Amino acid sequence: MYEGELKINIEYLKAYKKKHSLTNRALAEKVGVHESSVSRVLRNKNGIGFKFISGVVENVEDLDLNKLLKVRG
Repeated sequence: MYEGELKINIEYLKAYKKKHSLTNRALAEKVGVHESSVSRVLRNKNGIGFKFISGVVENVEDLDLNKLLKVRG
């Protein structure tokens, strides 16, 4: 079993938001999480949760997961 920490490529996520003219609230609605969750992810305050990851996978087709997610360990 691989042990590591899953991280978000914050710069890629910010570029995605800018490209699509999304506010934190609009991205949160699209992903299905609270706006505060998106804000924490973008400020690198907390690790990302399952709900955020699954929301991205299920609801944001044009976001490249290989660029968005990084595993450190």
